[in-house]
Amino acid sequence: MFKNLKIGTKLFLGFGILNLLFIVIGFVSWSKLDRVAVESTGLAVERFPEVEVASSIERTVVKARSEIESYCLSRSDKYLESGEVYLEATRKHLEEARVLGEKYKDLDELREGEAKARKALDEFEVLLERARTVMGNLDQALKEAAGAGETCQSIADKFLEAQNSLMKYELDAGILH
Repeated sequence: MFKNLKIGTKLFLGFGILNLLFIVIGFVSWSKLDRVAVESTGLAVERFPEVEVASSIERTVVKARSEIESYCLSRSDKYLESGEVYLEATRKHLEEARVLGEKYKDLDELREGEAKARKALDEFEVLLERARTVMGNLDQALKEAAGAGETCQSIADKFLEAQNSLMKYELDAGILH
């Protein structure tokens, strides 16, 4: 069939088939490119904020923990106040995560992680309140112990003074040789 065709017709058919092939490939690529654009928009709009809020939560939790550990070791209220500021920032970031999770239904892990983190933060704040109470009791006990130590030292000083006076009296009276 192709033997009877002229060279110009064969060239026209060959280039026509190539053009048709390029058109089909171009259409398929264009339709896939549209899908890639949708996926990249999803990454920019959903996933990037998800990662950003999750890292903010982690960062504020680490800072809060460090400040509260410093408070427990030093009993300095400045560390406690700083830790409470970071805990409040953590609560704010958890709220951002909750809103983001509600807005984008594909962020299942974020919603689950936010719920777990909120529960853990509530438990941590209960423990922090207990630590505050224990630290207050410890400070009170240390003050009482210091007072008792001063009383004991005063009694010991008076006893030593009495013993020294008695020994001097006995030496002066010739009772002791």
